[in-house]
Amino acid sequence: MARGTGPVRGGNDLRSGARSAIISPRQADRRGAGNAHGSSGLTERLAMSAPEPGIPLLAEQSRSGDGGYHGMQKPAYPDDEAARQASLDALQILDTLPEERFDRLARLASVILDTPVAVMSLVDRERQWFKAMVGLTAREYPRDSSFCGHTILQETTMVVPDALEDERFRNNPLVVTDPNIRFYAGQPIKSPDGRTIGTLSVIDQVPRNYPAERQLAALRDLASILEEELCRSADATRAEDATGAPWPADIEAMIRAGGSARLLLDQDLVLRRFTPCARDYFAVQREDMDKPLSAVECYLDYPSMMQDLANVAAYGDTSQRLVDSVSGRKIAVELSPFREAGHARYSVIVSLLDVTTREQACDLEHVLDGLPERVAAIDRSGKIFLTNRAWDTFSKQIGDPLLLKTSIGTDFIEMCRKNGRKDAAATARALRDILDGKRLSFTNLYDYELDGEERSYIMTITATGYRNQGIIAIVSNIEVTDWRRRGDLYSAVGAD
Repeated sequence: MARGTGPVRGGNDLRSGARSAIISPRQADRRGAGNAHGSSGLTERLAMSAPEPGIPLLAEQSRSGDGGYHGMQKPAYPDDEAARQASLDALQILDTLPEERFDRLARLASVILDTPVAVMSLVDRERQWFKAMVGLTAREYPRDSSFCGHTILQETTMVVPDALEDERFRNNPLVVTDPNIRFYAGQPIKSPDGRTIGTLSVIDQVPRNYPAERQLAALRDLASILEEELCRSADATRAEDATGAPWPADIEAMIRAGGSARLLLDQDLVLRRFTPCARDYFAVQREDMDKPLSAVECYLDYPSMMQDLANVAAYGDTSQRLVDSVSGRKIAVELSPFREAGHARYSVIVSLLDVTTREQACDLEHVLDGLPERVAAIDRSGKIFLTNRAWDTFSKQIGDPLLLKTSIGTDFIEMCRKNGRKDAAATARALRDILDGKRLSFTNLYDYELDGEERSYIMTITATGYRNQGIIAIVSNIEVTDWRRRGDLYSAVGAD
């Protein structure tokens, strides 16, 4: 049984040699013209679990012979570029791992503006890099071709209803090639010292009407919340202990690691450092520095925590426990000792990790492994997080022996979109609608050439509830080659 705690970011195309990977000519397009579609499925979309992190490669794009793009208008650099870049660098946020506090804001933007793509984009020296994203697989794009590079030049929301009708973008590679941007709305975001360092943006692959003012106001509000989170990060990064003496470099690096929930306690179990993600488990604020951890409210069902911490501080033994949070999630807690020079007792590093998805996957895997169909479970972001043995065996047969393109972490929706066929795109839209709660199921009959023989399969995608993850999708494939041949034979006999 193959399983994953969350998707690994990175796009994957269908294997070469697939004659017709997905066929569904009857499936209607998800969108009509303009912005007539609704935004149902709000509750389910907000229930998406945070993916586990991974760092994909820079998206490749075709360039003209001179190294640029014909007719593309590159964004100018702001007058305060040097100071702006210094502010971004000072946050120490570039190339850090995903964090749920930022991911949830991107998801909300996607829901409120009803777009398939939303990103928190940080504009670096020569690139835009996504700290949080929904609906994209590339982690970064060149700054020269970025929409966000234009957005940071203004104070207000930049809206592009149709990029092909905008002279700045009609020849932009992000418009004429993947990810095929047509609609864009981006709100500038500022660093704690007031420099514009990026955007909160939403994107669609079809042109849209100008958003309603209430939607743009909500986007501005989300950007303000994001800025508050950046301020908290800056506060945590600058936090020092009461003496002002720095901790060893390796401990500083660990406690500041992006995406990690950690606290650093001294020998008396007094709080000296914490990462912003630790607020998911403790009601900790900047003013709680230098207070005993026992004085800070904890969101975990862990009555022996202070005793365990005391034992680690006294004896230097690592402690590991699996506990419940007050919201019912499974949290792995590790208490690790660290001895400073000149001290008999140990300081303690508290590390916390939400492992709910792993626990749930164990329950589901036994059911899926018993099925003859090739089955994969798709999470709310459209990525495979669980497969059964039959799926993995088939993936190896069709040219993916290491399960790099068709198994855990594959963005199944993006894979369908990149297949290039309208029916494959229809399947991607149907899966997205299922995950958004807009439909319950989808069925295709498709052909695939294997070992020189054309074979037929039925793909079924079904929505199901999965504990507190909300809606997930189960994709199953069953071979019907013989059934189809018998059907052809019966038709031939009937014709005689």
